[in-house]
Amino acid sequence: MSDDSDTVFVRSQRGGDDRRPHHTDRNCDRLQQAVSVLEKERSVLPDDHPECSVCAGERENDMSTGPQLCSKIAKMNPEDVGLSPLGERADQPGGAADD
Repeated sequence: MSDDSDTVFVRSQRGGDDRRPHHTDRNCDRLQQAVSVLEKERSVLPDDHPECSVCAGERENDMSTGPQLCSKIAKMNPEDVGLSPLGERADQPGGAADD
């Protein structure tokens, strides 16, 4: 693509709602559960096509509930949150630190 500022990202659709917002940040958490993400020139979308409110800075990405949180937890490394790979806390009696 030519100019990064003219590049947007959209979830692929199968005859679904083509009014889903486009994203300006490829790493937007709202895109993380998409089966596939398409890179497009902004100019191919209608002028009034909605932009993701997180990418636009209109709201913060709330990862505290719902499917986004579940996805984030599933991708975590257990050691990064104080767990052994088996799930017990490393800093508790009987945890990996006692082994």
